[in-house]
Amino acid sequence: MRFKILLAFTVAFSMRNESIAQSESYKKKKDSALKVTSPFELIAAHQNKDVVLEYEDDELMVFEPLSKQAPVHLLIVPKKRITTLNETESNNQNMLGKMMLLAKDMARKKGIDQTGYRIALNTNENAGQSVFHIHLHLLGGTKLGPMMDQTYRNNLTAKPSTDKQQIEQLLHVFMTSIEKKDTSSLFSLFADVPVSWVAVWKPETFKELKKTKPNEPLVEYRDYKTWVTGLMRDRLYQEKFTNPVIAEDGTIGSVTFDYSFLVNNKKGNWGKESWGLIKVNDKWKIASVLFSVELEKFKPSANESNNETEIKQPLAEKYIQTFKDTANFHGTVLIAKGDSIIHHAAYGLFDVENKIPNSLNTQFLIGSLTKSFVAIAIMQLVEKGMIDLHAPLQQYIPKLKPELAKDVTVHHLLKQQSGLAASLDDLTEYEIMDITPQEILDIINKSKRNFHPGKKHEYSNVNYCLLGMIIENVSGKTYQSYLQENIFAPAGMSNTGVERLLNIPANRAVGYRMINNQFRRVQNVVSYAFGSGDIYATSMDLYNWGNALHSGKLVNAQSLGKMFDGGIKDWGYYGYGFRIQGYQRSPLVQMPGTLIRHGGTMNGFISNYHYYIEDDLTIIILSNYRNIPIRTLSYHLKEIILDSAPGKRKNILAE
Repeated sequence: MRFKILLAFTVAFSMRNESIAQSESYKKKKDSALKVTSPFELIAAHQNKDVVLEYEDDELMVFEPLSKQAPVHLLIVPKKRITTLNETESNNQNMLGKMMLLAKDMARKKGIDQTGYRIALNTNENAGQSVFHIHLHLLGGTKLGPMMDQTYRNNLTAKPSTDKQQIEQLLHVFMTSIEKKDTSSLFSLFADVPVSWVAVWKPETFKELKKTKPNEPLVEYRDYKTWVTGLMRDRLYQEKFTNPVIAEDGTIGSVTFDYSFLVNNKKGNWGKESWGLIKVNDKWKIASVLFSVELEKFKPSANESNNETEIKQPLAEKYIQTFKDTANFHGTVLIAKGDSIIHHAAYGLFDVENKIPNSLNTQFLIGSLTKSFVAIAIMQLVEKGMIDLHAPLQQYIPKLKPELAKDVTVHHLLKQQSGLAASLDDLTEYEIMDITPQEILDIINKSKRNFHPGKKHEYSNVNYCLLGMIIENVSGKTYQSYLQENIFAPAGMSNTGVERLLNIPANRAVGYRMINNQFRRVQNVVSYAFGSGDIYATSMDLYNWGNALHSGKLVNAQSLGKMFDGGIKDWGYYGYGFRIQGYQRSPLVQMPGTLIRHGGTMNGFISNYHYYIEDDLTIIILSNYRNIPIRTLSYHLKEIILDSAPGKRKNILAE
């Protein structure tokens, strides 16, 4: 069960209190980063040709970051990797001193030694460290802002935190109190009113429970004091949460999140949890608790789909196994004909190092397939009369630089005909940290147009980043909230979302690339791909989405007609968020069919969605290993299912 909040928005979940430990998401990011070569090690090995060294010796190097925060901004970096300042030892003191003296020399060289400069070395989460390889920032060339955050400075004598920060703290205290068996602390979080404590079994779990407990009620009311008392027994209890969504108006509020409940370090149950909150004497208190329950023992395995036995088409399965063995395929494949799934299976590993297999419930980043979702959202707003496809772009993004926006329309963005930059190198730095839409817009405003709008086709992520901003500006909702409420939820996509650094789902696969004939983990912070490649999903969710789209559940027939008008080859066969082209049907059918498709790649991930209209055939492939010929696999599976060109079918071994 998904509990909806009417007024909801996602919050970046980072605690301001220095006494609180690192967040789980930050630990996960850090652990993942330490398993791969740092970007600075690549620079030290002269493997990054985009970086020009301003100074280098045997121990240190100096260069400009890709995204400067001041007119003069240099990084002073030891070639040997040390994760944070906390890991330095006494034998590093000469090197650390040398970094400081080098900063002085570089400041003199840049002519900022007399006007003034700042040096900074960020350490861990609250300081904003995103590259886990120590480096000294040298900044100057302008009057720098204050060191102390002004919100904090101005409120030193006021309330210690905002409402949302208080609610964030409430969540953390709740979780830690369970683990520490701190009854008084836990009780203190609840309002002094009759508290509703209601659990609802997930349908699949309830179905299994009924086999052994026929009298088990679907909905169960629990007294929270009795529940808390039960937690104080000998066993170790823990509750963990992800993806918190907070809403409040100063007096009432709510927080909804994904939870996992652990007993003696083993997951017992999990689901969605939602709290009703009230503010009493300037403190937020829990007034109600609603949660859905799934039992880990009933969780689908890698051989299950929708809690049913895995479905396999024998010839397709044989071909995919060959592909897996020769091309290192790791991921899931779903093939459906009409309303019938004829093949759905998981392959390879979710986590190579720990040998955890992929399952049908594994989530994958879908990369540029995100653009199809954004196009649908835009057309929904067009249908509501909130967007005119041919109105000037500045009507919807007034902060876009006029010379970039001139003569550009929403239609041009959707069709990849705007003339805006195909890519922006300055965004690459944000592959290791989160970036806001405004920061993305600031980078776009520094770029140049390549051609006059409407004169040619050139695929560009920038177009869809801007479309994501239009969704927010027009709808009055965050990009994430709009997609959740208007696409994910109506399409039945319960395992899909927009990923950010602090809400990476636990069931999202680890991404890999092949480096020196070895699988290497890669980072996947995707906020820089805002609107162009930041969605994660399962293969089943994408199937549900396709069904909802093609049945007219998401947009009307007129909108679909515009979306699926791909034009000609010179224009990339690109419609609105989809590529449209012909395909060979069965040898018995002379007329070609129409293929609706889009794919996507991210660092360590690749996806492909194909819908063959006339044959009502869907092929979805998701992988957490980027370096595979995924489109070839898609086309070959189409040939197998439709028995098209059986004599010409290529063998993957020959490619």
